[in-house]
Amino acid sequence: MSELVQHSFWCWKQKLQGVLQLLSLLSGYVYSEADATTVAHGLHITNADDKQVQPYDLSGKNGQCYVELSLDADNRDIVFVTTTASGAFQERIVFLAQLQEALKQSK
Repeated sequence: MSELVQHSFWCWKQKLQGVLQLLSLLSGYVYSEADATTVAHGLHITNADDKQVQPYDLSGKNGQCYVELSLDADNRDIVFVTTTASGAFQERIVFLAQLQEALKQSK
């Protein structure tokens, strides 16, 4: 079994469902409307400053992927995402986060 590693990044709240769908695609998890609803309802009680997070398991046929989500205490439009996954899988997640960062800067 490979070692699990973490990677953290942030995204705009309105982009979160797309980010989770991409993570699910990478892991082989079938992300559904029920998942989207569960995440949306659980997210509003989170607070990054108080370490109140919403854990979610996106593990699928391609590997393990756990996420922790929390809203920024001062700007509720920002979501902090921490992923925990195998090293090889985490490389893809880091690439996704870097791509998203580049797209944020191009606006």
